[in-house]
Amino acid sequence: MSIFLGAVKQKNVPAIERRVEEINDMIRFAKLHKLEVVDKSGSWQAPMKYELLKYSKGILYVTFETLDLYKYNREGKRSYKKESYKVGRKDTSYYYKENESIKVSLTDIARMYRARINQFKKYGY
Repeated sequence: MSIFLGAVKQKNVPAIERRVEEINDMIRFAKLHKLEVVDKSGSWQAPMKYELLKYSKGILYVTFETLDLYKYNREGKRSYKKESYKVGRKDTSYYYKENESIKVSLTDIARMYRARINQFKKYGY
């Protein structure tokens, strides 16, 4: 009997794969109509644009751009700061940023996009 001590391969969770695809559909719609979302959970509520989420081997890759409010308010320039991180699965719906204690939920991302898309469909902007 031999013991394999190599790297453990993580598999994707089908429920999370479906959730990621649902969110990616909303991101595609928002990109098509040039919509931005706002994360209202923090004190700085800057417009954001997410890239398509990637989920591979049990790791979620998240990339988004946030409006640089300092430059926008001081100089009137609309420039974005790009952030990217990867997160490992802790349970079926919540992820933790690497090296941080901030909880990021796929449900929260979906909620932001759903609200923005509903606003666009209702009011046209």
